[in-house]
Amino acid sequence: MNETRLDEHIIDSIVNINGYSFVRNDRNRDGLGVAIYYRNCTNTELRYDLIPEDLEAICIKVKQTKSKPILIASVYRPPNTSTEIFEKIEILMQNLDQENKEVIILGDFNCDLLSSTTSNHTRKFLDLIEMFQFDQVITQPTRIT
Repeated sequence: MNETRLDEHIIDSIVNINGYSFVRNDRNRDGLGVAIYYRNCTNTELRYDLIPEDLEAICIKVKQTKSKPILIASVYRPPNTSTEIFEKIEILMQNLDQENKEVIILGDFNCDLLSSTTSNHTRKFLDLIEMFQFDQVITQPTRIT
């Protein structure tokens, strides 16, 4: 989840979903923050060590029987941030890549990948996807304004 609008005044029990655990990285109630819900029976480990400082993200490792663990990261890039934030996203991707596990990165990067003209932000994001050999699976607009 992105833009959770949670802060220290909102306790976990208020946003609890039965049968699921909840991890979050709050920033403030102005629309920022990330979170991940996962089933209580899932064997997970929080991986704060993979997240660069000042990047709005959270990462968990999901351990499965008879298969490789999966790293799942949720990332949010606020609109109108400088392109320098992609340096932090690149560090995250490097950290995930070095773990030699399956990786899923979810989030809102505020980049229009379907536009015929690409902004600097979108170009940097596409370069990172290509560099780390990720696949962009969203092929339809997720917001139309």
